[in-house]
Amino acid sequence: MPTATPFAPSTLTELAGRLEQRRCASARLAAALRDDAARAIEDLDVSDLLDNDNPDGGNNGVARASALALARLAARTAGAADEALVRLAAGTYGACDGCGQRIPLARLRAMPETRLCVACKTSHDRSLALAG
Repeated sequence: MPTATPFAPSTLTELAGRLEQRRCASARLAAALRDDAARAIEDLDVSDLLDNDNPDGGNNGVARASALALARLAARTAGAADEALVRLAAGTYGACDGCGQRIPLARLRAMPETRLCVACKTSHDRSLALAG
């Protein structure tokens, strides 16, 4: 279980601000992408899908699927930022979920919602690649 990690109050304030910005921006992006996907459905013309002479007829579905995939990613980022804000309030923010060690401040500034240090993230990604 991660333990509390000491940060200066000014650093905590900075990181909380970064998390809040990340959460808001990601939530806005997810909503905009879902709207794009909905518009793609509204703009769908079935005759385009049936037109063999129109090579772009299926692009609407691809655009919709892409927008939905990106919306899910943005929503996950917003959720991860929310979870990080909870950890920050609980005093466990900045501790790696994998090894319990302190995540370097530079990594937290770059990816404030991260739960893993670089070594544990690399190990996690390798495991996924081998399983996949």
